[in-house]
This record gives sequence, structure tokens and C-alpha cells, in this order.
Amino acid sequence: SEVLITLSSVPQQIMENNPIYLYLAGVTNFQYGNLEEAQGYLRNYLSQNEQDLDALELLATIALRQGDINSAKNILTKANLYFPNQPSILTKLGIVMMEQGSPEIAQRYFEQVTSISPNFTGAKLNLARSKMAEKKYDEAIEELVSVRMKSTQSFDDIESYLLLIDAYLKVNKFENANNLSTELVSLYPKSGYFAQKHATV
Repeated sequence: SEVLITLSSVPQQIMENNPIYLYLAGVTNFQYGNLEEAQGYLRNYLSQNEQDLDALELLATIALRQGDINSAKNILTKANLYFPNQPSILTKLGIVMMEQGSPEIAQRYFEQVTSISPNFTGAKLNLARSKMAEKKYDEAIEELVSVRMKSTQSFDDIESYLLLIDAYLKVNKFENANNLSTELVSLYPKSGYFAQKHATV
């Protein structure tokens, strides 16, 4: 990329004196999959601008992609102190806690997101997942039914179908699960995956 070549040719001292170059180099390297290089540039940038939400969030995203859950958690915790009630940060913190096997803590983060953005379907799906991980299937069903009532035929909508089917099966509501599965197959008749799932319900 010409942008990468241009940025790599900027002397380090000029970058240090103009931190925006460090940020741009971090973002560009991330876009091209150069995660370690992006991480280095962003850390240098944040050493001068530690309260930059976008940079903190991108650095946490890189840590998650690298499987470094603890680093991601530390970065996101710091971001949450600087920017409380930020849905994207709270969502990532919830995801990190799920990865660490703490669904009850994740649930608190997801509940914050749903209270801040009650119409954000993704937040309700995350909350339902955390409740299912805690075996609170009836509560998960309640969340998922509310999502189904606002169906938009989006990717989130498909996710709500699949999660709700699984939740119904967990509480032995086989007829409910079968009805939903039938509806899903009728909406997406060309999907072999949905047909196969329906056969197992």
C-alpha cells in the first residue's frame, strides 16, 4: 500500500512530535492485518494521548484478535474509567468476561448496554447469551422473545432464532422450538444448515 510506504518513510522523531502520524500508522497497519506493528504504533500514540477512545478500543480489539484476553481486559477497564457508559466498551468488556468464564460479570456489562441503548438488538442477544451461560434459560427466553417481537430479518434476527430455539430445548419446550425451527426453514429454504438443525429439533 502506498499509504503504508509513505508512513513508514516518516522519520521516528517527526512521528513522535506529531502523534497523529503514530495513530494513522496504527490504523493503517491494522487494516492491512499487521497487528504487531499496529499495536506498537498505537501504544506509542497512547503514551502521549492516553484518553483517546478510538485508539484504546482499537488496541483492545487487536489484543482480542491475538487471543490476549488479559491485555484486552486491562485496556478496556482503563477505557471504561475514562469513558463510562460507552456501549462499545461495555460490550467488549462483557465479551472478555464471557471468554474468561465469568458470565455473571458479563451480564452486568450487557445489562448496562441495554439500559443505555434499549433498542440495540445486539446488546439483548449478548445479554441472553450470558444468561444462558448461567443456565438462566427462562430469563434468556424473555430477552429473546422481546427481540423476536421486533424482527427485521437481519443477521441479528437469525441469531435470535437460533438462540431461542436452543433456549426452548434447554427447558424442554420442544413444541416451541419446533415451531420456530419450522418458521426459520420457511424463511430461508435454501439453507442446508437451517434444514439440518430443524431435523434435530
